[in-house]
Amino acid sequence: MDTLVNMLTSPILCILLLYIGTMGIVLEMLFVKRGLFAILGFASFGLYFWGQFAAGYAYYSHITLFVIGIVLILLELVVINFGISGIAGGICIYAGIVMAGGDSDDIRFAIVAALLLSIVTVIIAIRFFKQHMTWNRFVLRDQLTTEEGYISSPDYSYLWKQRGIAITPLRPAGTVIFGEERVDVVTQGDFIPSGSEVEVTQVEGVRIVVTQIHK
Repeated sequence: MDTLVNMLTSPILCILLLYIGTMGIVLEMLFVKRGLFAILGFASFGLYFWGQFAAGYAYYSHITLFVIGIVLILLELVVINFGISGIAGGICIYAGIVMAGGDSDDIRFAIVAALLLSIVTVIIAIRFFKQHMTWNRFVLRDQLTTEEGYISSPDYSYLWKQRGIAITPLRPAGTVIFGEERVDVVTQGDFIPSGSEVEVTQVEGVRIVVTQIHK
């Protein structure tokens, strides 16, 4: 038992346990692997605290402080509160780990080393596996382009320079018939009587501008 406790409280294994614990939770949040990463992470933290507890460094209050920190971090992901819960949670987690390790320089070094390793790992994971990340399921990746068959509004560009007959007075808005198609149009402010021949001079989306053709 003493040998196992000495192993778990050694600086190298503390770094490893804190690194695996951190990465397990972070990767679970990034990729959601049905709790597999989370189980690994909490198991590593559990071994860390058990080792420190068995060595006489950790107390229940330290473990409670760590758990409170985890809860606050999870609360930050659910409730938008401008990072307050996240910051408080990070402080609680850090304080719980440090105090559980006897508040020694070795534990502080282990935390810093594990954090740096975690940052590097997260960067690599995001770079090479970002297509599998959790938030991708909430991102619309389809391009709503005309080439793909998506049309946000009718395309009247084909009417440019086309001529038609005003079937209602244009004051300045009214209706013009192009062949057999009735289209709502406007003038540039001029009044055009019904029956006049007009030409499309401008098309801006669904806004079609016409001018009267004087013969």
